[in-house]
Amino acid sequence: DVYVALDDDADRILMNDPTNATPGFLTDETESRFPPTVATPSRGCATGDIDLDGDLDIVVARFIGGTTRHVTVWRNVVKQQPDGSFPLGFFEDVSYEVPFGRANTDFHDFEDGRDGDDEEGRPGWATDVDLFDVDLDGDLDMMITCGGQVLGQAITGAQNFFYLNRIVGDSFNFQPEGLNRVPGNPVVFEAQPAGSLRGATMEVILVGDNFHDDLAVSFGGGIEIVEVDRRSRSYAVIKIHVREEADLGPRRISVQNMSGGGSTTTKAGIFTVYEQLANPIPENAADPIWMVFE
Repeated sequence: DVYVALDDDADRILMNDPTNATPGFLTDETESRFPPTVATPSRGCATGDIDLDGDLDIVVARFIGGTTRHVTVWRNVVKQQPDGSFPLGFFEDVSYEVPFGRANTDFHDFEDGRDGDDEEGRPGWATDVDLFDVDLDGDLDMMITCGGQVLGQAITGAQNFFYLNRIVGDSFNFQPEGLNRVPGNPVVFEAQPAGSLRGATMEVILVGDNFHDDLAVSFGGGIEIVEVDRRSRSYAVIKIHVREEADLGPRRISVQNMSGGGSTTTKAGIFTVYEQLANPIPENAADPIWMVFE
């Protein structure tokens, strides 16, 4: 059978001839096997027995931003037929089992003192999902990969989301593990701006979680930390000076809470030292390899 994820219409399910009279002949049975659905920008999908009842369920990545669910979860259920039989292959939406994942907040919202409610300004934008038993407890956990909002701006990526399936011991409920809890280690999502020239003195905004008042930050050798201004548990402004002899290329940003045992985390690839800043990405431009669309 084939599940078809669509960007501008409701997804479809194509069933391979159940009678086996004409194998390979696919019939659209979406309306009879799924509840009424609206168009959702779907991306990659995965199948697996997420509720451990012996049949295949479906999880679909949703290309939307904001503090929301980044997947649709379809549970495979039986449905009584007019002839009294109870076949499988019918689906109900159990996306409510997946808690909201907090996408990285838009930097402009932070600068304006807001928490970032505009979904167009928030990353997230899931492009794929995979199911695997990461903790070897017998159920399938979920990894959601996100591309970030790419309209009218450079593609800088976005935080991915990992959910731990708690069906074993806690009944069926996905538990978000992509974000740290308090108390816990600090975590860094993004830096803005994402790069600098040698010799520059500038302010860099770090967005993350579990930033303590005594937060310490390092951008690696050749970059001096002039001031650390921790604004909230998820937002800090770091004033840096990039020395003329600083190494070029991507840097590893380390943040450390000096209290509570000095827990540390490191994020690579979100800040780069350039010899010359690249020109802005043109809108609707083409080169011999890639097409860039707004």
